[in-house]
Amino acid sequence: MNAIGIPLITSALELGLAVFPCGANKKPAIGKKEGGRGFHDASRDHAEIERMFGRHNARLIGVPTGEVSGWDVLDLDYRHGAKAFEDANAHRMPETRVHETQSGGRHLVFLHAPGVRNSASEIAPGVDVRGSGGYIIMPPSPGYRIVSDADPVHWPTWLLELVLPAPVVERPRAISAQIAPIFVSSKRIEKLIGIALGKVRQAPDGAKHYTLRNQAICLGGLQHLGDFSDSDALTWLMDALPDSAKDRRAAEQTAKWGLETGKARPFELEDRPLPGRPTAVSSSDGNAGEEPPPFGEAEHDQEDVEPPEPTPHQGMDSQAGSDAIEAAVDEMNARYMVVNEAGKAVIYQPDFDPVLHRRYFNRLAFEDLNRLYLNRQVQVGVDEKGRPLFKTASHIWQRHHRRRQYIDGIRFDPSGRDLPAGVLNLWEGFAVTPATGDWSLLRKHMLTIICDGDRVRFNYLLGWMARMVQRPAEQGEVAIVMRGGEGTGKGTLAKALLKIMGQHGLAVSNFEAPGRQF
Repeated sequence: MNAIGIPLITSALELGLAVFPCGANKKPAIGKKEGGRGFHDASRDHAEIERMFGRHNARLIGVPTGEVSGWDVLDLDYRHGAKAFEDANAHRMPETRVHETQSGGRHLVFLHAPGVRNSASEIAPGVDVRGSGGYIIMPPSPGYRIVSDADPVHWPTWLLELVLPAPVVERPRAISAQIAPIFVSSKRIEKLIGIALGKVRQAPDGAKHYTLRNQAICLGGLQHLGDFSDSDALTWLMDALPDSAKDRRAAEQTAKWGLETGKARPFELEDRPLPGRPTAVSSSDGNAGEEPPPFGEAEHDQEDVEPPEPTPHQGMDSQAGSDAIEAAVDEMNARYMVVNEAGKAVIYQPDFDPVLHRRYFNRLAFEDLNRLYLNRQVQVGVDEKGRPLFKTASHIWQRHHRRRQYIDGIRFDPSGRDLPAGVLNLWEGFAVTPATGDWSLLRKHMLTIICDGDRVRFNYLLGWMARMVQRPAEQGEVAIVMRGGEGTGKGTLAKALLKIMGQHGLAVSNFEAPGRQF
């Protein structure tokens, strides 16, 4: 047997789980060329397990999720923004089995529910799901440990609604006549593409990266409606990007990521006629009216205007409407927050930048969020005739007393002092947990390589580093400059410090880089 032996695997077998070997890269150790079938190789047979885990590259214990094991897993990756989701929902998360991952994140284990499949950041940034067709790495694999050995419980209803595909809500028709099928013309698709590319061309310095990213998502979301390929969209985006964008390779990576993200979340154009606009109702001569534009195409659509609040006799107090409203508020709270940004109300959406490998807040205006949710209708009650009343999820959330908000502003305060509940503190803490260990190799490297054997300089450097972690709220005042040839080990110390600082550390290659995107 390899480093992962039967005694270590026993804990999984005792739970009735089938296991298979994974390499240090978390991928199945038995490749396809060797006849491997990924997680389908999982077995409960001791002889077969000994054979599989006897491989030289068997380093981790893999366990299939979904029907095979009866487990689903909510994967919280703190590096990619899952902490915000966890904090917002801690009060209603049930006690269940929890594992810690190599990166310091969490695996929350639930009993498998029919229909739960794999997804990546669809619920919220950094929040993935492992269900049918997926697998996890199981403790006691190196770097993984059991935080809570509680028995897995069923998915809570509110969370399962986020995990499963949203049901199609039958919305009331604007008029009683039948709605003709919507035909999305190539001319209209070209117009939408032109709008997206125009925004990329006009992106100012400091906003090119995020503009390219967002418009790439738009093109990806439109691709299923238009006759264009990934290559076409990538070429258009890169041609539209201003010449002042220096790092074209990073820009191309951003565009590719945006296209893939958009394709995973295709746009469905609004299928309901807007009040006061030509409708798509079949007439006697067989002609159909003009289809209403989607968000962002018109200067200001009537759908952007908040519909009037239903009067008391319209059933707003019905239990069904109340439950739907609470569920919508919970869903929006997990994804968005209202922030007082220098006296201006702005919506923040936690997100992750795949190029810079760090979290950030995507800023949205209230009207833009409303346009994004034009097709997300929630029943809020019924009228006096029993007919359902609907409002968009964004409108409900914006006016609800439980919306997630920070109306006292934004601060970056690492001091550890208690701040008012209405303040958004951008300080997320250090990325590692203090622990006793052996740092003799790094100490030797600092003394002999970084400080060239000079103990005075070494003590100064050590004090400078200690001040950084002991008094993070104070300005550094002094910058340490390391000079030397390539490959001499300058980056070794920097990487160690970056690991400590996590989200709040950034490696740059020149003094002009901070704050610039490309």
